[in-house]
Amino acid sequence: MPKDGVYQITNVLSNQVLVIGPDAETGSKLQAWRRMTTYSEFRVKSQGGGTYTLVAVHNGMSARISDKNDVPVATNLIYKFRLLPISIPLKLYRISNLTNSNFIVVKKQSTGQYEVALSSLRFGDDSDCWKFQYQRALPNKSKGKDTGGGTKNGGQTKRGKTGGGDPTTKAKTTSKAKTTSKAKQTPKPQVDPATQQLVNTNNQLLQQRAQSSAWEQQLLTALVGRLIGGPGIGGSGGGRGAITGGGGYTPRGGSPVQTPPESPTSDYGSLEEDDDDGIQVPNQKPSDGGRKVLEQQPKQKKGGGGKTPAGGKKKAGAKGKGRKAIGKGKKKSTE
Repeated sequence: MPKDGVYQITNVLSNQVLVIGPDAETGSKLQAWRRMTTYSEFRVKSQGGGTYTLVAVHNGMSARISDKNDVPVATNLIYKFRLLPISIPLKLYRISNLTNSNFIVVKKQSTGQYEVALSSLRFGDDSDCWKFQYQRALPNKSKGKDTGGGTKNGGQTKRGKTGGGDPTTKAKTTSKAKTTSKAKQTPKPQVDPATQQLVNTNNQLLQQRAQSSAWEQQLLTALVGRLIGGPGIGGSGGGRGAITGGGGYTPRGGSPVQTPPESPTSDYGSLEEDDDDGIQVPNQKPSDGGRKVLEQQPKQKKGGGGKTPAGGKKKAGAKGKGRKAIGKGKKKSTE
């Protein structure tokens, strides 16, 4: 037996489809058309006990076997039919009333055309054989008119629900799915307060250690720079002499003197000008056998005696003796 759905019903003899025409609302008869149209679709629905209703899809009118003149007509009243199977594999059935007293058949007129009629006899040919060709499933609601697969009132929406979905419905479903996915996100694990405090303390220690390392690096850099190119330890000095612990300057091969030379001129030392009378004294070892070293003489006060070089005897009251001694030293060094 046919399952519920939308069918096209074709007569085997004439190869024409059963239709309820566009003028069916005025009480037109059932017709057999040569071509398949929207008028040829019927909603076939089982009523139990082998009975079915045949309702036109385009206007919701029912085929009916009328008592008057025994002519099948279209009506707004739902009428039940019996479908008697003839060939199950080919889905061929006879359409009759509930008492199986009348059958819907196709008769050929003298003009050569076919028309739908009723017959109480089984002719034994294909005139009363109808083939049910399945088209699609029934819509959710069978009330109202159906155009193109849905009901008349909002047929497109219903067809969309069964055949692929309405874009508006899909958008709503997608937004709900996104909301659900956000709600199902894994919550962050809670940290114990004691553990968090230990973590914070550790971070502070790491920061302090980093700052201390940076300070040590700066200090080391400053010390290295001072040792390489900066002033000497224990006093200012530099140049060609050595740095002494007392801050004095020691020329090559000479004794330490208090004032470093301002402009060294040669490998023989520099010349310094005496403060008393402008005598220049070489700041170098003398070439005599005693290898005496001359020291810079301090300024003499008027009326007093001068100091003799180291190792000499002081002669009181002898004014100007210090200058003679310096003159002798100058002659020796010149020779």
